[in-house]
Amino acid sequence: MRPKPICAAVFVGLSAIAVFANTAGLSEDDSGLGPPTSYTDLRTAEIESAGHINNGTLTIDRFTFEFNEGNLYVARSIGDQLPIAVYLGQGRVYATPPDGVELQQLRKLIDADVLDESFDRAVFWLTGTLSAQLHALADTTPVPDVEKATALLEERREHLLEDQLANPDSRLFAELWHNTLDTQFTVSDQPYFYADIDGEKHDWFSIEIEPNEREEVRVSRFEDRHDTTNVWMSFHALDDFTGIDTAVRFPRNPDNEGPANPSGPSATRDDDEWQAIDYGLSTRVLTPEHENRDPLLNISRTDIDIAIKNNGEAVASTATLVTTLERLAVLRFRISPFAQITDVRWRKPSTEHSDDVERVSLFPTSTDQDVDEPAPLSGESLHFVQETHNRRMQDDLYEPWVTVFLPRIVESDERFILEIAYKGKLVRRLRGGRGYVLKDTINWIPRHSDTRKKRFRMMFRVPDQLDVVSGGRLVEDRVTNGTRIKQWVVSTPVRSTMAFQLGRFDIEQLLEDDLPPLSIYFDRNHPGFSPGSRERTTEDLVGSLRTYIDYFGPYPFESLVVTETPETGGQAFPGLVLLTFGAFGPLHSGEADLFWSHEVAHQWWGASVDWEDYRDQWISEGFAHYAAALYALVGLEDEDQFNEMLDAWRHDVLGEVNIGQGIGLKRYGYRPDVIRESDGNNSGPIVAGYRLRTSDTPFDYRIQVYEKGAFILHMLRTLLLDLETGSDKRFRSLMRGFAENHRGGVANTRSFEAAVNSAFNEPMDWFFDQWVYGTHVPTYRPDLTTSPLRDSDMPFVLHGSVRQENVPPAFKMAVPIRVEFEHDEPLVRRVWIDQPETFVEIPLPAKPTKIVFNYQHGVLASVQ
Repeated sequence: MRPKPICAAVFVGLSAIAVFANTAGLSEDDSGLGPPTSYTDLRTAEIESAGHINNGTLTIDRFTFEFNEGNLYVARSIGDQLPIAVYLGQGRVYATPPDGVELQQLRKLIDADVLDESFDRAVFWLTGTLSAQLHALADTTPVPDVEKATALLEERREHLLEDQLANPDSRLFAELWHNTLDTQFTVSDQPYFYADIDGEKHDWFSIEIEPNEREEVRVSRFEDRHDTTNVWMSFHALDDFTGIDTAVRFPRNPDNEGPANPSGPSATRDDDEWQAIDYGLSTRVLTPEHENRDPLLNISRTDIDIAIKNNGEAVASTATLVTTLERLAVLRFRISPFAQITDVRWRKPSTEHSDDVERVSLFPTSTDQDVDEPAPLSGESLHFVQETHNRRMQDDLYEPWVTVFLPRIVESDERFILEIAYKGKLVRRLRGGRGYVLKDTINWIPRHSDTRKKRFRMMFRVPDQLDVVSGGRLVEDRVTNGTRIKQWVVSTPVRSTMAFQLGRFDIEQLLEDDLPPLSIYFDRNHPGFSPGSRERTTEDLVGSLRTYIDYFGPYPFESLVVTETPETGGQAFPGLVLLTFGAFGPLHSGEADLFWSHEVAHQWWGASVDWEDYRDQWISEGFAHYAAALYALVGLEDEDQFNEMLDAWRHDVLGEVNIGQGIGLKRYGYRPDVIRESDGNNSGPIVAGYRLRTSDTPFDYRIQVYEKGAFILHMLRTLLLDLETGSDKRFRSLMRGFAENHRGGVANTRSFEAAVNSAFNEPMDWFFDQWVYGTHVPTYRPDLTTSPLRDSDMPFVLHGSVRQENVPPAFKMAVPIRVEFEHDEPLVRRVWIDQPETFVEIPLPAKPTKIVFNYQHGVLASVQ
């Protein structure tokens, strides 16, 4: 499956990229104002000598830059500011990770405990006082090689844009624009900083400090393999913390002080194998008590009017209702790289009822609008920035960020409508008339990262032989002059975006008293591959809904629309599920149950309860994945399928090749060729989120966040299970309460831990330390036997020992053991394993016929 809209990497903040408008290719009719002249001045500013640096040092957050011997060059910009600099010479950058999670990722990606990299070339983009600090390190001696520095700057600009879709110039200019409107305007207490560094050991890598991000600091390197950016470290800026939390170096030096636990495994290890505790680091992500950054604005609704042709080309207009929460003059929106911005405007709302998405459209009524064209923009034109790059043989030609420049400083609590027009090949038409695919289901509508929750009003204009389906409530459906016009309204505020599916459909609608209205759109081009497949799909969708209402509480939206797509994966949005055509046909060997039940579960986990940031994405994906297993166990009453899912996930997390999957005998888990590119549980803790997907481990995000995340829920359910009755009532209460308390809002790992503590009525920090923030998975070696007892109420005893390996000394878990008898009811007992060797003694009512250690995979473990 493709990543969900409720999946991570998509909901990044403002930091990554602002973009330069290249209006080449636009006609005079649809070309807006484009970039401000002063932005072009920044891009074309000449490089000049700033002087020679000898043993200069610049400290920025956790980073120490040493400029040992070299020349500095600067690009002059607006006024006397020097926001861009080039350094040619010998230098070094040094930084330590702030916590155990970042230590583990640094080791995985660069095989080092610290960032310590020599360099001979670097390009800097700096704001605030940083540029003056760097410039002050140089003397005024004229230095040669200005042409070389100029060529390097242009080369790095091109590579950053081409490879990473990054344009630091535009991000830099956003703050300079504020200063041109008001020299006293303070954009942020933290300066923006971007360094592109040619390292001696790792070639080019980047350090970015973006005040507008939740985690402001990121160190990364783009890898051509798999077209992936490896994030070496990501963490909060030092300014977010106070007091003792601001340590820049390791709190302990184990070389001098020895290991933190002299009797632990570190005592016998080399110094390159010290653990986080030896360095004095927290094993958890270092998080400030309070976030320094507040949202800049709130978007309460977005209207979109989009016209799509038979070949997939689209023209669209959006109108977004914005309320400012801080003074600002620049807005930055994420947009699909398949979309070319043609115009941006703004205006005041025409009515005080603009928030009423049911009755009021944000587009003015137009009497001369063609039915196959979107609504025209009507406000005052604005400058905007979006770059076109030269990717060959591809159609994602446009920068995925648009930066909008307002003509004045907008005060807090002002309201206005921002209009954006764009066009592009947003929809791919498959060969042979096999259907249509929306290329970018997330960013086909421009999105701002500060959006909390908003409503949608969506107008679609398509050829009359086609149909379109989306989420929400259908309020208009008509055909005029060969154009089908359909309008959908999402009146429940949702934090995520909304998608649609284009095609030709047969529609089945179900109305049952205990379920929300359910509409299923079957693609006529894919009528199913086996008799009864459509009926089975309907039955399982209904069964999934009933199972999840039981486990997670009431369905959170007005209705559910499920549509078949020609894609091989699935996606979920509030009230809408896009489901692979395979789930309607050939996957009815059992695999489909995981596909559609996972996506249906996203209506609770992801659409209703959103995740706070990428470190919490397992709350969406892991929860939905385990929900699919629960449907197999409870909804289908198929314990074998449930165990098969868990066993496949266990193999994947451990990095073990599942031979049965490779030869087609297993329905779940990854193929052997995928596992061979995985680091398994050693890839990193699940709170590393999307960063687990690296050039060397391209599937580990899915394996850890989805499958290990599901296993974490399974282990909690097992611990809460009533062993006498088999009831998981306490687990259901936990999940229903957590869903209800966060309905329509966001959840994070900390809030879930608090809910778990309440469910167990005791602190469960040890569990989260081990499974959420840790990477270890135990190996158990049970040596158990049965012996008769004399003069006892229980005539037999199960006894022996269990060895625990490959985990820290304090690691503990309760392992379920199931004992079966010929005539007596099965017996299930928990045995706490918290030592390298634990002795077991369980009285039995009869001689056992079968003993199952780690029953139903109650612990994610390898059992030898």
